[in-house]
Amino acid sequence: MAVNGNVYAFDPSAIDLCLSVFWWTELRKHKGGIKQHTLYDVKTSAPGFMLITPANIHDVNAMGWLHYESGSIYIFDRGHVDFSRLYRIDQSEAWFVIRMAATHGK
Repeated sequence: MAVNGNVYAFDPSAIDLCLSVFWWTELRKHKGGIKQHTLYDVKTSAPGFMLITPANIHDVNAMGWLHYESGSIYIFDRGHVDFSRLYRIDQSEAWFVIRMAATHGK
């Protein structure tokens, strides 16, 4: 299959922060942090989009900020399964791939 558009990988990263300095990042009583949601262009290895949110924002919510390019492929982790948001990608005439959960055989 030839890819006519770009290939992007969407990755959230939690960043722990010290509450005594960054009091506004309170996640729990004794823990602070933020989350960095990054859309990487796989071909150039460069970020194409970045969003900083409070750490308690679920990963799937950041998908609403993305603009989907027709013909491009978007790669997501399994935490991004939300059919209404994935349908928006389909309506943009783009493709998506969701990484499946790892299975452990006996």
